[in-house]
Amino acid sequence: MQKEKPFRCKKYLKRVAELGCAICHSPDAVAHHVTGSKQSGMGTKPSDKLTFPLCVAHHHDFHQYGYKTFEHKFGHQADFIRQTQEALNEKL
Repeated sequence: MQKEKPFRCKKYLKRVAELGCAICHSPDAVAHHVTGSKQSGMGTKPSDKLTFPLCVAHHHDFHQYGYKTFEHKFGHQADFIRQTQEALNEKL
């Protein structure tokens, strides 16, 4: 059985980043792909739909301290992804 390719779309990632950081609401954000889930593995980037916006500082902190520390401090990635998808749907 062939594995389904993950969704990839630069336009979607740009729209995610334009929402501003999910933590501090800074407008200078990037689309962060979820980590530490079934959808992400060694060398495997998850679908672009599994992203949420983080400013450069929070994105750096996420990768420096890991997803468990990040989630303990700020909340679960799944919640940020849901909020991001809801915000994008409202803009349609």
